[in-house]
Amino acid sequence: MNSKIIIAIVAVAIVAVAGVVLFTMNNNSSDIPSNGILYDGNGGKLSNGETTYKSDTTHVDTCAFLRDGYHWVVWNTKADGTGTDYSENSIAPAKTRLYAQWSNANTFFGTNDHRDYISIFVGDSNGGKEVNIDNGYASLSSTALFIIKPQTGVTLKMHVDGQSVIAEKTDRNADIQYSTGISGISFENGKIRDDGAAVFEIKQTVFNQNVILNCMSTSGFDVLDVHGTKEVPTDVMTFSLGVSKTGGIDINNTGSVQVGELAKIYVKAVKSGSTISYDGENTITITVSEKKYDITISFKNGGELTGVTIDGDTAIISFTYDDDKDPSFTRIINNN
Repeated sequence: MNSKIIIAIVAVAIVAVAGVVLFTMNNNSSDIPSNGILYDGNGGKLSNGETTYKSDTTHVDTCAFLRDGYHWVVWNTKADGTGTDYSENSIAPAKTRLYAQWSNANTFFGTNDHRDYISIFVGDSNGGKEVNIDNGYASLSSTALFIIKPQTGVTLKMHVDGQSVIAEKTDRNADIQYSTGISGISFENGKIRDDGAAVFEIKQTVFNQNVILNCMSTSGFDVLDVHGTKEVPTDVMTFSLGVSKTGGIDINNTGSVQVGELAKIYVKAVKSGSTISYDGENTITITVSEKKYDITISFKNGGELTGVTIDGDTAIISFTYDDDKDPSFTRIINNN
């Protein structure tokens, strides 16, 4: 039997959220607080134009600096990034100066529901490391490659148009086709390498994007139906579906979205000073000052909740579902 597989590419805007109280400093100040951290924009600026600020805690902040054409990656104890890295919500030693580290590279996220045929990778045409993104991501330079590697017993053949691949197995074939959902990123010059992998050059004229490479079947792909509260208070929380906190499909509205077996639902508390928790059963709570938002979650039609973990300002909802059904997710939001 034949089935079609589409690689859909979606660009997701990167939003910088400042969730801390900032004490700005004179640019020339070297007054690192004895019990806290001095943050250096290292080319970035705060909304008031300042390039440094101090915090009287060793709990590492989310980056509040902005830099045109770049996205923040991590904090480092040296401006050139050769020191020690610190991510948001980690703990740094007191009296530390942390420098923002920036990148203008595109970040590629992948989901692959057809690993019985292929694994998907991104790499660098200059001979750099090839990174598996079946369930992961990688930030690459402008010389990126998209690589499809066949599983054991699968043979890949390139169509004459150079834009699609046939994956052949003993009992069935799959027609793997590609389309890009955004302008500025495209696949070109497809070929089959000596090791049997199909390789495409990723032409990029836009940067600083999260790009989702989603492998799905055009016949019988799975759909997640989102039900419940229609108007999510996005100034307090956001919902997304994907494989990472920093990339995914917006599901703040009810409706239907395509889903892969590796996807999770991310509930992010976006308001400064808010906290997020989970009761161990079916309720996630976001607290803002003295106000609480209880989010009751449930799955039906073959969907099943398997766990919720809290990662900083985000609750990560894991779930499974039957392959022959389109699962439904319901979230009911109450505030008091």
